Amino acid sequence: EALRGNFAASSVALERACELSPTFAYAHYNAGMAWYRERRLDKMATHFETFIRLAPNAPERRAVEQLMRSIRPRHRVPRRSRAAT
Repeated sequence: EALRGNFAASSVALERACELSPTFAYAHYNAGMAWYRERRLDKMATHFETFIRLAPNAPERRAVEQLMRSIRPRHRVPRRSRAAT
């Protein structure tokens, strides 16, 4: 659906994927991106925070943190723990 620009349907489907597999980091990443396109920043932030927690060393982490800061300048992005670096 996202390929056709139907981010509302994608958001709902990805939300379901996160419910079915809550520890699958990239389900949260893609849900966050879909909610960003829908301008649902509350849901975007929730999924991105979960993504960062589940995949602290993911290559997308920096882009996700920058996006969250640009949307919510005072939003606290979780820091990497020393064990995760």
